[in-house]
Amino acid sequence: MRMKWIGLILAASFSISAHAADPALSNESFESNNLASSYYGYLYSYVIPTLGPNAVAASNWSFAGGSGLSHDATAWGGTTPEGDHFAFLQNAGGVISQSFSSSSIADYTFSFNLVQRTNHRIGGLQTLSVNLDGNTIWSGTPGTSWQTFSASLQNVGAGLHTLSFVGTNLNRAADTSVFVDNVKMSVTPVPEPETYAMLLAGLGLMGGVARRRKAARS
Repeated sequence: MRMKWIGLILAASFSISAHAADPALSNESFESNNLASSYYGYLYSYVIPTLGPNAVAASNWSFAGGSGLSHDATAWGGTTPEGDHFAFLQNAGGVISQSFSSSSIADYTFSFNLVQRTNHRIGGLQTLSVNLDGNTIWSGTPGTSWQTFSASLQNVGAGLHTLSFVGTNLNRAADTSVFVDNVKMSVTPVPEPETYAMLLAGLGLMGGVARRRKAARS
């Protein structure tokens, strides 16, 4: 019975550690938004009166610079692989971001769908970077069909973190854009030193119990 309780305590310690670091992104495909207020199905991060009375808004996401949201099949020409809406980054300086909070150390893997705007471009392809807390974890030039990319980061500390997509336009095109959709995050908790200490102590207890049982039988 004692061995059983020790095993349960060890399992509970790892379970607590795992649940303590379980942040999540929300509105991953930008489906919760205010595009119903747009006259043409898309909005920028700032108000353009000819497009509608509001700047773009999407639950839990922030937009700045040349960024925004579009419905499928608008003047932007995009059709999403999931849902009916996508975000866009136009030229350099546009930013799309979401913050999340973690209470312990964890490993993160982010995945996201990207594609170039193909129905209008003046110059080269759009480039962008994906950042966590301002540090680049992925950068590149998406192709002309939707593709899933991913980036991983290990041993990220507890606290408030911000994932951001930043238009960089390294090709210096006069007008170029990329679309973003289906942003996901997976989390693998990293046991803290206290958890390992508890594990070692539990293993020591289990070893002691086993030795006493063996001695009693002999």
